[in-house]
Amino acid sequence: MAISISPSAKPRDRRRWLHCVSRAILAGIVVSILVRVTNASTQTAQVLPVTAQVQIGQQTIALEVAKTPEQRSRGLMYRTELASNRGMLFLFETTEPLSFWMKNTLIPLDIVFLKDGEVKQIATASPCHKSPCPLYSSKASVNQVLELPAGKVQELGIKIGDRLSFQEVDR
Repeated sequence: MAISISPSAKPRDRRRWLHCVSRAILAGIVVSILVRVTNASTQTAQVLPVTAQVQIGQQTIALEVAKTPEQRSRGLMYRTELASNRGMLFLFETTEPLSFWMKNTLIPLDIVFLKDGEVKQIATASPCHKSPCPLYSSKASVNQVLELPAGKVQELGIKIGDRLSFQEVDR
């Protein structure tokens, strides 16, 4: 029901109008709080169990493995740190050019694009704080992506053409 209030409106009509406006404002506040609570629950960092590792030179990197579409889409979002001996391996069922972005990723990362363990491309990605976020895309078709703390690729001397062998680990 629409109520219009004019300066000559009766006090009863004004009270009804104020009551409707108050309820609408209260409803808006409740919806706003619910949206924030819902978003807060999705803004937690995903932490997967370490189920793989890779030996690069003298260093062993423990890897969380993102296999499902949901795990891959969340990746390392909302992490405030990533230990220097840790990373995340993204596994894909198909081989195709892939793109990653840094939306909601709070730490800089090295992104290594691989096809069956062979390094095809390397990118260093910075956190993205506002849209639109840049894409980090492979030129070649790949089926694996390794994310490491920024600077780790250079520290370990990883180069295009290198082969990385990922091993499963017991939990």
